Amino acid sequence: MKMRKAQAAMEFLMTYGWAILVVLVVIGALGYFGVLSPTALLPEKCVFGVELACQDYAVHTNKIELKLQNNIGTAMVISKVAVVKDDKVTYMCETTAEGKAGLMIGPIPLQNSQVGSYTIDCKGTNLLDRVDQKTRLYVNVWYKKGETGLEHKVEGDLFAIVQK
Repeated sequence: MKMRKAQAAMEFLMTYGWAILVVLVVIGALGYFGVLSPTALLPEKCVFGVELACQDYAVHTNKIELKLQNNIGTAMVISKVAVVKDDKVTYMCETTAEGKAGLMIGPIPLQNSQVGSYTIDCKGTNLLDRVDQKTRLYVNVWYKKGETGLEHKVEGDLFAIVQK
C-alpha cells in the first residue's frame, strides 16, 4: 500500500518537474533570442516638459532631429540643445543657436504654438552605434522667453530606434 502511494507521488513530481523544465527552457530561449527584451517591448516615445511638446523625432547614427512646439504662451528663443548620457550630467553632443559644435536649424525666435525643426549634429561621438535598435537619450533644451532674457532649461526623454 505504501509502495503505491510513494510511486504515485514520484510520478506526480516527475510529470510536473518535466513540464516545468520545458517551460523554463522555452523562456530561456525566448530571452536569449531577444524576444523578451524590455527594449523590444517598450514603445518609442519623445517626452519634454509642458513648455515644449515633441511633435516628431528621428534618431540617426550621426544626428538627432526634433520637431518641438512652443507651448508657453509667448515667443521663445531656443539658445542651446544638448544630448546627455544616462547620468544626466555628461554631454554627448550639443549645439547652439550660433551653430557651434553642431547644426541647429529652426525658427529663432519660436512663436507661441509654432513648431520648429532642430538638428543636433553628433558626428565623431560614437553616440549611436546601435543601428536598428532602440536607445534612450536625454535631451536638454535651453530657451529664453519673452523679454525677460532669463534662460530656462527643459529636460526631455527620447526613446527611439536608431536609423542609418
